[in-house]
Amino acid sequence: MKNVNTLLKCLTLITIATMCINIEAFPFFKGTKFHVIIMNLMSQETLNTHCISDYQEQNFSNQIAPNTNLTWSFTTQLFGQTNYTCDLSISKARVNILAYSEDEDFVDDGCGGRHCFWKVARDGIYLYHIHKQQFFLKYRWGPKALSV
Repeated sequence: MKNVNTLLKCLTLITIATMCINIEAFPFFKGTKFHVIIMNLMSQETLNTHCISDYQEQNFSNQIAPNTNLTWSFTTQLFGQTNYTCDLSISKARVNILAYSEDEDFVDDGCGGRHCFWKVARDGIYLYHIHKQQFFLKYRWGPKALSV
Protein backbone atom coordinates (compact mmCIF):
# COMPACT_ATOMS: atom_id res chain seq x y z
CA MET A 1 0.00 0.00 0.00
CA LYS A 2 2.90 2.36 0.76
CA ASN A 3 4.31 1.81 -2.76
CA VAL A 4 0.92 2.65 -4.29
CA ASN A 5 0.73 5.92 -2.32
CA THR A 6 4.25 6.84 -3.36
CA LEU A 7 3.43 6.09 -6.99
CA LEU A 8 0.27 8.21 -6.83
CA LYS A 9 2.21 11.12 -5.32
CA CYS A 10 4.83 10.88 -8.07
CA LEU A 11 2.19 10.78 -10.80
CA THR A 12 0.43 13.79 -9.26
CA LEU A 13 3.68 15.79 -9.17
CA ILE A 14 4.48 14.86 -12.78
CA THR A 15 0.98 15.89 -13.87
CA ILE A 16 1.25 19.26 -12.09
CA ALA A 17 4.72 19.89 -13.52
CA THR A 18 3.52 19.06 -17.02
CA MET A 19 0.60 21.49 -16.72
CA CYS A 20 2.97 24.26 -15.58
CA ILE A 21 5.38 23.91 -18.51
CA ASN A 22 5.44 26.92 -20.79
CA ILE A 23 4.97 25.26 -24.19
CA GLU A 24 6.31 28.39 -25.93
CA ALA A 25 9.69 27.64 -24.33
CA PHE A 26 9.65 24.04 -25.57
CA PRO A 27 8.57 24.03 -29.23
CA PHE A 28 9.14 20.29 -29.52
CA PHE A 29 6.67 19.46 -26.78
CA LYS A 30 4.23 17.07 -28.40
CA GLY A 31 0.90 18.75 -29.01
CA THR A 32 2.44 22.06 -30.11
CA LYS A 33 0.72 23.87 -32.97
CA PHE A 34 2.82 24.80 -36.04
CA HIS A 35 1.97 26.84 -39.13
CA VAL A 36 3.25 26.68 -42.72
CA ILE A 37 2.71 29.53 -45.16
CA ILE A 38 3.69 29.33 -48.85
CA MET A 39 3.58 32.75 -50.52
CA ASN A 40 3.45 33.03 -54.30
CA LEU A 41 5.29 36.29 -54.99
CA MET A 42 5.46 35.79 -58.75
CA SER A 43 3.34 38.43 -60.41
CA GLN A 44 2.21 36.40 -63.42
CA GLU A 45 2.51 32.70 -62.52
CA THR A 46 -0.03 30.49 -60.79
CA LEU A 47 1.75 28.14 -58.41
CA ASN A 48 0.56 24.54 -58.32
CA THR A 49 1.16 22.77 -55.03
CA HIS A 50 0.78 19.19 -53.88
CA CYS A 51 1.69 18.66 -50.22
CA ILE A 52 1.72 15.45 -48.24
CA SER A 53 2.42 14.28 -44.73
CA ASP A 54 2.50 10.54 -44.20
CA TYR A 55 2.22 10.74 -40.45
CA GLN A 56 -0.56 13.34 -40.36
CA GLU A 57 -2.33 11.44 -43.16
CA GLN A 58 -2.88 14.69 -45.02
CA ASN A 59 -2.57 15.07 -48.74
CA PHE A 60 -3.75 18.24 -50.48
CA SER A 61 -3.34 20.10 -53.76
CA ASN A 62 -3.92 23.78 -54.44
CA GLN A 63 -3.40 26.43 -57.04
CA ILE A 64 -2.02 29.63 -55.55
CA ALA A 65 -2.77 32.73 -57.60
CA PRO A 66 -0.06 35.38 -58.03
CA ASN A 67 0.61 37.42 -54.89
CA THR A 68 -1.51 35.17 -52.63
CA ASN A 69 -0.62 32.36 -50.26
CA LEU A 70 -1.48 28.91 -48.94
CA THR A 71 -1.58 28.43 -45.17
CA TRP A 72 -2.13 25.37 -43.03
CA SER A 73 -1.72 24.56 -39.36
CA PHE A 74 -1.29 21.29 -37.52
CA THR A 75 -0.46 19.95 -34.09
CA THR A 76 2.48 17.65 -33.53
CA GLN A 77 1.51 14.13 -32.51
CA LEU A 78 2.43 12.26 -29.35
CA PHE A 79 4.07 9.44 -31.30
CA GLY A 80 5.99 9.70 -34.56
CA GLN A 81 7.47 12.69 -36.34
CA THR A 82 5.55 15.18 -38.45
CA ASN A 83 7.01 16.08 -41.87
CA TYR A 84 5.44 17.85 -44.83
CA THR A 85 6.85 17.72 -48.35
CA CYS A 86 5.45 19.80 -51.18
CA ASP A 87 5.81 19.52 -54.91
CA LEU A 88 5.70 23.05 -56.36
CA SER A 89 5.34 23.71 -60.06
CA ILE A 90 4.88 26.58 -62.47
CA SER A 91 4.55 26.51 -66.27
CA LYS A 92 8.11 25.37 -67.06
CA ALA A 93 9.70 24.41 -63.74
CA ARG A 94 9.16 22.38 -60.60
CA VAL A 95 10.79 21.63 -57.28
CA ASN A 96 10.09 19.37 -54.29
CA ILE A 97 10.63 20.99 -50.90
CA LEU A 98 10.61 19.87 -47.29
CA ALA A 99 8.05 22.44 -46.10
CA TYR A 100 8.20 21.34 -42.46
CA SER A 101 10.11 18.82 -40.40
CA GLU A 102 9.75 18.20 -36.71
CA ASP A 103 13.53 17.87 -36.65
CA GLU A 104 14.99 20.35 -34.15
CA ASP A 105 17.61 21.59 -36.64
CA PHE A 106 14.92 22.34 -39.23
CA VAL A 107 12.77 24.36 -36.84
CA ASP A 108 15.64 26.18 -35.08
CA ASP A 109 17.98 26.75 -38.02
CA GLY A 110 15.36 26.94 -40.78
CA CYS A 111 12.16 28.56 -39.58
CA GLY A 112 13.39 29.93 -36.29
CA GLY A 113 10.07 29.19 -34.58
CA ARG A 114 6.62 27.68 -34.98
CA HIS A 115 5.81 29.52 -38.24
CA CYS A 116 7.51 28.47 -41.48
CA PHE A 117 7.17 31.21 -44.11
CA TRP A 118 8.11 30.14 -47.64
CA LYS A 119 8.52 32.74 -50.41
CA VAL A 120 8.21 31.45 -53.96
CA ALA A 121 10.00 33.67 -56.48
CA ARG A 122 11.29 33.34 -60.04
CA ASP A 123 14.85 32.66 -58.90
CA GLY A 124 13.95 30.06 -56.25
CA ILE A 125 12.22 29.14 -53.03
CA TYR A 126 13.15 31.01 -49.85
CA LEU A 127 12.55 30.24 -46.18
CA TYR A 128 12.16 33.10 -43.69
CA HIS A 129 14.08 32.79 -40.43
CA ILE A 130 12.02 34.62 -37.81
CA HIS A 131 14.84 35.47 -35.38
CA LYS A 132 17.24 36.61 -38.12
CA GLN A 133 14.40 38.48 -39.89
CA GLN A 134 15.66 37.38 -43.28
CA PHE A 135 14.72 35.09 -46.17
CA PHE A 136 17.30 32.45 -47.16
CA LEU A 137 17.39 30.68 -50.54
CA LYS A 138 16.72 26.98 -49.92
CA TYR A 139 15.75 25.56 -53.34
CA ARG A 140 16.24 26.42 -57.00
CA TRP A 141 13.72 25.58 -59.70
CA GLY A 142 14.41 22.50 -61.79
CA PRO A 143 13.06 21.62 -65.23
CA LYS A 144 9.49 20.37 -65.30
CA ALA A 145 9.25 16.67 -66.13
CA LEU A 146 7.78 15.87 -69.51
CA SER A 147 4.58 13.86 -69.63
CA VAL A 148 4.94 10.42 -71.22
